[in-house]
Amino acid sequence: MSNLIPTPRTDKNGRTVIRHMKPQTAGTDKPTVNLPMPAAVPDHHKTLVHETALNLFSIIEENYGGRNTALIINAIENALAKYSVATLDRIQHNEWLPHAANTLALGITTRWDETQANDFIAACHALREHEPHGVPAIHNNAWKHYRELHPANNDGDYPKERLDQIVTLYFVTEYMIADGEEPYYWDTYHLGELANDIEFIYLGDDNQLRKLILHPGPDYKCEDILRIVTAHHTYDPEKIKRMLDLGVPSMTSGVL
Repeated sequence: MSNLIPTPRTDKNGRTVIRHMKPQTAGTDKPTVNLPMPAAVPDHHKTLVHETALNLFSIIEENYGGRNTALIINAIENALAKYSVATLDRIQHNEWLPHAANTLALGITTRWDETQANDFIAACHALREHEPHGVPAIHNNAWKHYRELHPANNDGDYPKERLDQIVTLYFVTEYMIADGEEPYYWDTYHLGELANDIEFIYLGDDNQLRKLILHPGPDYKCEDILRIVTAHHTYDPEKIKRMLDLGVPSMTSGVL
């Protein structure tokens, strides 16, 4: 028995004719293949920002009792979203005490840029023995005004040269204040718009000791300058250089 099926077809002249056709079998059409959507690549930076914000908040949350937790975390995340992975890692791995962590959170959510945040992180680590609760704002607020500082590196390791400079500036100005040296405490009255209503300790542009600290040259190091200052309480850069040239002992252990 024939399996052909009479099927009407229209020929080229427009006439309908009957043709005997083989029946269509199931599966003759090409199947539609639904390929799975590729898995989304995890956003490592976004995840790190969120984790860093949560970790930072977990350290300072006692200072924010009764406040909108989600709002604070969101503010921290918004600030951290602009930061590099290197900076986020530094924040993650620093051993924060609550007060220092709180200062960092307030700084980054109000007025600090990434370089200021990195300066604060590096200085807090280096000066932990002297400032266990974090570097005071009167120091950290000043560093951004020293244009001669070794360039920052927000995308990689924090530069040792810059750390030596800011640590030296910290100790030298602290000793100056203790010894009654003036004027080294600056505010809006002294600096006008530069200070932006924030008080800070600052060595002026024409200060020769500032120039020696920030441009010691090949013959001197910040560590050597600081040892002379701490041991002999002298702030005359020429005298400091003469003492270093003569090999005058510092009479103290290093602080850098």
